[in-house]
Amino acid sequence: MSTNTTDTTAAEWGDSKRIEAIFGLGRTLQYELANAGLIQSVSLRRPGMEKAKRLFNIQSVRSYINGFVAKRKVA
Repeated sequence: MSTNTTDTTAAEWGDSKRIEAIFGLGRTLQYELANAGLIQSVSLRRPGMEKAKRLFNIQSVRSYINGFVAKRKVA
């Protein structure tokens, strides 16, 4: 039995490419939203390493987008 690694329903975190594939948000916007505290992200960097891997919380991105839907229903 193999697991489907592209299953986005079970994933909690995704890199920039996955977030873009799921939600259509580009890399720059993802970083802007994370820096503004509107979505969650984490940088995985081991001591002594120059580069890190940035992951974004998929549920926080979904909640951010759903916030626009909720505002639209109220207006």
